[in-house]
Parts: sequence; structure tokens; C-alpha cells
Amino acid sequence: MIKNKEYLFNPQFLHKIEPVLEELQHIFSIDMGARIGQTTVCSQKLHSFHPETPERVYILQDIDAGQIFYQRTEPGGIYHIDIFHQCGPVDHYMVANEIQEVVEGYNKEHVVKQLGRVNAVMADFIDIQTSTGGGRVTGKLDYGKRAALRKAHSNHVHITAMIPPAHLACLICIVMVVESVILSCNLELRCNEKIENVRGLSKEKYDLSAYMDESDSLLQENKNNTTFEVDAKLGENEWINKSDKTEELKEFLEKSHSKNKDPKPTGGINSCRVPEILASEGMIELAGNLLSIEEYGKGFKSYLETQLPEIEAHLRKVVREAKCLSKQLGKSKFLENSAGFYSEEKHICHGKTVKEYGGLAIAEMVNAAAQRMVENGDKTLKILPNDIRYFNNRKRRKIEFCLLIDASSSMDGQRIHIAKLLARYLFFSTNDRISVLVFQQNQAWVQVPFTHDFRQLEQSLEGIKAYGETPLALGLKACLQYIEQEKAKNPFIILITDGVPTLGTVTTNPINDALAIAKKIKSSNYGFTCIGLKPHLFYLKQLSEVAGGSIYAIEDLDERGLC
Repeated sequence: MIKNKEYLFNPQFLHKIEPVLEELQHIFSIDMGARIGQTTVCSQKLHSFHPETPERVYILQDIDAGQIFYQRTEPGGIYHIDIFHQCGPVDHYMVANEIQEVVEGYNKEHVVKQLGRVNAVMADFIDIQTSTGGGRVTGKLDYGKRAALRKAHSNHVHITAMIPPAHLACLICIVMVVESVILSCNLELRCNEKIENVRGLSKEKYDLSAYMDESDSLLQENKNNTTFEVDAKLGENEWINKSDKTEELKEFLEKSHSKNKDPKPTGGINSCRVPEILASEGMIELAGNLLSIEEYGKGFKSYLETQLPEIEAHLRKVVREAKCLSKQLGKSKFLENSAGFYSEEKHICHGKTVKEYGGLAIAEMVNAAAQRMVENGDKTLKILPNDIRYFNNRKRRKIEFCLLIDASSSMDGQRIHIAKLLARYLFFSTNDRISVLVFQQNQAWVQVPFTHDFRQLEQSLEGIKAYGETPLALGLKACLQYIEQEKAKNPFIILITDGVPTLGTVTTNPINDALAIAKKIKSSNYGFTCIGLKPHLFYLKQLSEVAGGSIYAIEDLDERGLC
């Protein structure tokens, strides 16, 4: 593999290949394909070749790659790249890793310095397939495992990419690093003797069944799966988003796992569809009125049983600690005289009068009298003046929660749904106001303003979809700005994320940018906790410490094969 990729990002290299880029742009503009070097065929069309003569490749000019692979409406948005090699396995994980590195390096050198990442090349919008598997290069890469699909790619690496026309140079860099991966797999590169641009052929004449499989691609424009099926797990358990009962799935799986095989759940607005949906997700198997729970269903049921209660316990703890801190702060005259953000909390006092405090605390009075009777050896229960107890309606300061959700592409599937479940749990576990902020790609926004309205929360959560990079610093900054804008009383930030930041705000170092914002959270005396996944626990611990908060590490769903 290319050990020193820096020369690919050198301005001199870019200047050197300018004539090539101009020629490619012209070829693509007239719906034709071209060779890049001796081994790669590139176009925005479908490619075809006969297995016995792979050196001759046909560019089907009337069949757009984006339209046939991803059901896109407009043609010309997707580049189709095939890099040919000796028959053999090419590690798709290595291919994906090299592509991510070269895209990041290209953006840093040719985009960020000039435009600040505006119109940058996005690795999220690049898919691959080799004889070992494939998927989105920033995804889990556990797709494309069907035998027919892997066999069809035994002699070439297939790449589809959405790359801005101004950055065709990045496409050249991608081809070069993929060729180096092929060579590192001890396979020879294979030359294309001839490419032919052909018109007058329709897609109906071509059998693409060998290329059909599930995918986590973000290049799909709609969900009409006529050629390539959308990833069944990308929007997995979408019905959870619309259910009033977050425990409904766990309850149903428990019933499925019990001796009573009645597949009908007890309630919920989607109850009648639960068996059908779980069967489609591979969690259960239905046979008439009987069902059996599959291994995937057992794993997810176990996850819900173990992880959610622990997360809930952590949230209860940090909320309790925040409220205790609020009571200590509440002793100041400023807090005692500030109106509008207190609620009642009852405590027991004695030696006072009803006028000074609240009503009589009967149970506590009887307990005090009984304790005195036992201590003194009395035979009858008598309530004396010293036994009288009153309710003291002390004030406590309210908390206003800001739930900050990472909605980058790595949160796809179950992770984003777990984040939404936590938002619902937090809403039902407190009487305080809650807001939800979201960050992804190069933006952060308020998804749900401070509210007590569950319907507003529910409708807003449905609109959160995961894609793009992780601008953590931008999310934290937006959270602070929103708190200041709303003049929030005793704000508490809950961050839900699965990884380290990939996009900065001030510098080119997104990790340091996020830590700088975290320091402001601590200096502002705002509450903070992070619910994060274990692969990036070290950084998230550091972030929480800098913010003066705590962290709860949730088990990664990938480790259980649930994501």
C-alpha cells in the first residue's frame, strides 16, 4: 500500500494531472466512459463485460449508474469505477480504510485550507464491493456477502461515489490507493485492452440479480427497491419511534421467549404490526399462530434487559446529584427571591406550628410516638407535643435539560433509536423541561425547544436521521448558545454520542475544538454527562472530565451484532 500519501495531496501533483482531469470532465459530459491508467474504467454509466473476455469493457451510455443502482431521479450524480485485477480476494476493509484516509487527506489539503470544507468530498457517499464484501466505506462493511455477488466481483473492485465535479482529482487519488491495496493482497492488476461506448441498449436486457443485496448506502434517493434493496437495518425498528411504550419490544420478546407462544402484544398503537415487523427484521419466525424467537431477537432482548436499566440508573443518579446541588445553591437570597423556577418538595419538621409550615404529617407523628413508647417501656401509645411533625414545603430549584444527540452516519441503525428511547425515558422520568439538539455533517440545530409537551417531542424525534460527519464542537457550541438565548435556569447537558469528532469549528483539530467548548461548560457551572460507546471511551472520559461532568459507557451494539 502507499505508505506516504502526502505526495498525492501536493499542489504540484494536482497541477500535473490537470490535463487528465479536463479530459475526464469532457468525456463524462458527453455520456462516455474512460480508462484511468491501464486497469480502471470510470464513467457515470453502467459497465458490462463478458466473464471470458474481461479485458473488453462496455460503457452502456443509456443506462445511468445512479438511476439503476440507487433509483435516483436525475442522471449524472454518481461515478462508477471498476478497478480490474487477477481473480482473488481483495480485503474490502483495507479498501475502505485507505479510501477514508485519502479522502480526509485530500479535503485537508485542497478543500479545508481554501473553502473551510464547503463542498468537500464526503467518504459517507462512497460505496465499495469486492469478492470479500462491501458497503458504505464509513459503515459497518458487513454487506455484499451473498455468494453470487462476491463471485461477480472476483476480478475487480467496484466503487460508486458522489464526488463534486470540482474534485475529480480526489477520484484519481482513490484509484491509486485502491490499486495499492490490490497489490498488497498479492494480486496482479489487469489491463483493459479496450473500452467501447455503446448506445441503444436498455437495462431490461441485463440481468442484475447477481448484484442485488442489502446495503447501508447513503446514495439511495428513494426506498423503491427495484434493483438494490435498502439496508433493512438502516431504519431498523422504525415503529419504536412511533410507539407510546418504549418497553413494548422488550415485553413482546419476553412473551415470545416464554412457553406461552401467543404472538399478540398487550397494547400500544402498533401492537397489531409488531409480530410482522419483528419477523421481517429476523428477530422471530412466524408459522401461522405460532412463533419462535431467533438468535438476533434473543440478542436484542438481552440488550434491552441489561443496558436500558443501567442507563436509566445513571440518569437518575446524575439528575439526583444535580438537584442536591441546586438545593445547596438555593440557600442564597438571590435564588430564594427569584420567581418562576421553583417547585414544591416536602420535608418533615417538628417543634414548629402549622402557620409556619404545612399540614400535619400523621404517619411521622405515629412513628415518633411509637419509638418513644418502646424506648421508655410505656404500654400505651400517646402522642405528646414533642411527637408532632409537620410538612415543610421547601422550595427546590428546577432543572432544564438539553439532550444533545449525535446524528452522524456512525449512529445509523439501532444507535439512533436507542438515543431516541433515552429522550423519551428522560421526558417521562422528570417534571422538568427538556430540549433536544442535534448535530451532524457541518451543522447543529434545536430539534425540540424546551418543552413539557410529549407530542411535540415525539413528532420532532421522528425527523432525526443519521448521516454525515461528527461536528461535536459545533453541537456543544450550539447547546451553550441555546442555553444563553433561552436564559435557561440550572441547565443540564446530556450528550449521547458513539465516537470522536471528525469535524472542527475553529481549527483543523476537531478533538481540541470540542475540548475547548467543554471547558466553557465547566466554567459556566452547567451540569454535564455523556452517554457514550466503549470504542472511544478514553476520549469521552477526557471530554467529560474537562466539562466537569460524568460519563456512562454503554455496551457497543456492534459487539453483539445488533447494529
